[in-house]
Amino acid sequence: MPHEDTVGTLRSQALATLEKLLQVDRNMWQEAVDYLTGPIFCWVLVSDAQPHMYLLRALRKTAPKEVVTRIVHARLSQVTVQRHIDALIPRRYDTSTVTPSPHIVQLGPQTIEYGYRRARKMVTSEVGYAMIILPHVLPSLQRLDITLDVADYERTSCRM
Repeated sequence: MPHEDTVGTLRSQALATLEKLLQVDRNMWQEAVDYLTGPIFCWVLVSDAQPHMYLLRALRKTAPKEVVTRIVHARLSQVTVQRHIDALIPRRYDTSTVTPSPHIVQLGPQTIEYGYRRARKMVTSEVGYAMIILPHVLPSLQRLDITLDVADYERTSCRM
């Protein structure tokens, strides 16, 4: 079941179902938690808008602690660097249609190049930070699958 982050929020069908089940019967809720946090079930974490560290923070803040601390299998889906960089900076050849990022003052090609290097450093550190906080958010994690975004490996993905 995908769990998606839309800029600091968390949408999760599994957590919504667990919340409703808790209102009906505590024993059924406990059985569902046992299944959903066991090795058979995989929590797929998708974060298109921002690096996964923001999704992990939202998961930690939103989901019941007794559920999150028992998850043993998770997948970080489409971990990307390039797409987040592209969202931060305008493209060199198409700056007329893109609103510049507030992180970068647009002065010319050198500024865009500097902005690209700065954005890349910021995004890669955020991806690294997600890996650092992962054991703290999901302390029972035994299996982690990561799918990488193909855009990071395409030769044309470098916009500069």
